[in-house]
Amino acid sequence: MSSSFTFIIFSGLILAGCSRTTELQNSREEIRTLNSPDVFSDSARIQEVVWHVLDWSQSDSAIVVNPVIETGGVYLFDKNELRKNLDRLRLTGFFANEFIENYNQIILKLEEKLRSQEFDPWLVGDLPPFKFANDADPWCMCQGFSVEQYERVEIVKMDKQSAEGFWRWKQGNSWVDFMFRVSKEHGKWKISYMQGFDYAESIKKDGDN
Repeated sequence: MSSSFTFIIFSGLILAGCSRTTELQNSREEIRTLNSPDVFSDSARIQEVVWHVLDWSQSDSAIVVNPVIETGGVYLFDKNELRKNLDRLRLTGFFANEFIENYNQIILKLEEKLRSQEFDPWLVGDLPPFKFANDADPWCMCQGFSVEQYERVEIVKMDKQSAEGFWRWKQGNSWVDFMFRVSKEHGKWKISYMQGFDYAESIKKDGDN
């Protein structure tokens, strides 16, 4: 066997060994990360903020998500009330800027579509002609719930600055599990997305897929 061939084999073994070592180190690092006190602490804080938001949304201090006024037998959006809603969302400390601005854009787009008559007029006493908050509470994608119906908050993805998960109802419950995301702002976990506030779905005409 030539010395050059021996060198190639030896080099290959070293590289394979290094590669395997790197894989093991990465695996150990993942295990350390997943089992670190910080991860468990973050997980608990994320579940806590989701709970706080759902609890707040059912309270008297929650915003009316469609801030409308009655004019001539129809509902129109009130921008003054929208601004108050945005301020109240900020004051809770539960919501990331991303969530608040997304909500703002939903209402502005719905107002635009009502005024341009892209939607039918929203008659007083009728459900909205759009999907947002139509016959269901966007906070829970339900029509009210009790603690007994709740199963768990399941976090499916998480890093140091963001996480994604699901609110799970108990098996046999009629409500649909919904997805949420959180992000860290100034060291605090805040809601950045909730499925009931999905922009693309919210601005659709009622009945559209």
